[in-house]
Amino acid sequence: MSDSHQIRPKSNLVFAGANYLLLSGLAVAEVYQGFTAGAVTLLTWLALLGYCNHLVLVMPKIKTTADQLTIINPFRTHRLNWADIKEIDARYTMYVYALGERIHAWAAPVPGRYHSRSVLPNDLRGSTLRGENSIKAGELPNSHSGVALIICRRVWEANRDARSGNELSTNFWHFREITITAILGAITALATFL
Repeated sequence: MSDSHQIRPKSNLVFAGANYLLLSGLAVAEVYQGFTAGAVTLLTWLALLGYCNHLVLVMPKIKTTADQLTIINPFRTHRLNWADIKEIDARYTMYVYALGERIHAWAAPVPGRYHSRSVLPNDLRGSTLRGENSIKAGELPNSHSGVALIICRRVWEANRDARSGNELSTNFWHFREITITAILGAITALATFL
């Protein structure tokens, strides 16, 4: 089994594409009706919604290699050496406890509590259950968080004892994304209230 994986729900990309089509259609329809002050306000809202669509549905992902786990969220990226990780679990999203903080992965949300009703015994093959009688919704192998947990735990267990390379765990903010969101928000607020 390869230690290199990229985890991102394909359904997020489908939803993002559908949202882009809807927002583009609304923008074209508004421009076609005439360019008025109301059209400017609507176009700024569509631009803000389109960018938030990108941040929430397209950008988040989880990458694993033999050296590190990378969690990319909308405004922050965490690169963690496997030896620095103390726990990998799921609550609301898959999370990693490392460097004294709980780091949530937006790319691996936990399903709703009724999702477990659709799970069959065959779906539990390959799970990382350790002789437990019940399973949390976040560990279900047919959920985004369950798939991420299975992959990340297997790679972590294979690589956590040996600190590979001299790379330290780091995290950094996405200042470009924060700035663009703030600018679009300010322009939208000005167009709405002026």
